[in-house]
Amino acid sequence: MDTRIAALARGRYISLTTYRRDGRAVATPVWFALDGSRIIVWTDAASGKAKRVRANGRAAIAASDGRGRTRQPPMEARARVLPESEFGRANGILTAKYRWLKPLVDRWTTLNIAIRRKPRPVEVYIELQLVGDSE
Repeated sequence: MDTRIAALARGRYISLTTYRRDGRAVATPVWFALDGSRIIVWTDAASGKAKRVRANGRAAIAASDGRGRTRQPPMEARARVLPESEFGRANGILTAKYRWLKPLVDRWTTLNIAIRRKPRPVEVYIELQLVGDSE
């Protein structure tokens, strides 16, 4: 395993930086899980980060706390929204890492949707691959 990825494995959050069309960076703390050399992130399909990944696959990541304060220099990555056929595996990987938190968030979302009588937001999974040589 790439030592840069191994260093992330211990953390609960990463700061995911995506880029607007004009080049401005937008950083967001997110949950993540490792799948070999891939980093998987879960988000709402209508979120800004998902839109920016679709428009421009450029990203940067760094280990962070829940508020996005980074603990290391950012690493350049390529990002893409996974095809729906890979959602089950991605969800399983995130659920395995966040054993009780992810199912709790899923249940809270379902309850919130029922109370507010709004449609369930479409979720997507983003795959991140570090750019450059592994050392």
